[in-house]
Amino acid sequence: MIRPTFEFLREHLQRDGPGILQCSPLGHPIPRFNKTYYRVFSWDAEEEGAAFLRNPRWRLCEAEFLDRMTRVDRETAVVMLYGERLPRIGSPLDPDHERWRNREWAPALDDDPDPEVDGGFR
Repeated sequence: MIRPTFEFLREHLQRDGPGILQCSPLGHPIPRFNKTYYRVFSWDAEEEGAAFLRNPRWRLCEAEFLDRMTRVDRETAVVMLYGERLPRIGSPLDPDHERWRNREWAPALDDDPDPEVDGGFR
């Protein structure tokens, strides 16, 4: 995974020009199984690196992410996208399985307070 740093943004802009870089997996095709939170790193971020990736302030739900991306100037911006996929409560995933133990779980889809967007994602 490429770390979100302002140095990387500068280097990418000089070398490759504007662009949107997918730096980790995004989304899941079945919204009832997983919830994806997004982070959009760009020049307006107030922190970088691990601090950016850990700070809940930068964690966006699907609707917030889509809104943020409509405001990105694709002609001049360098943007790094990060996805964080959480299993959902009520999905077929077994919360007692060692893979999911001690993990953060997203609310069940029907209980998720975030607004619904196309395809039933929240």
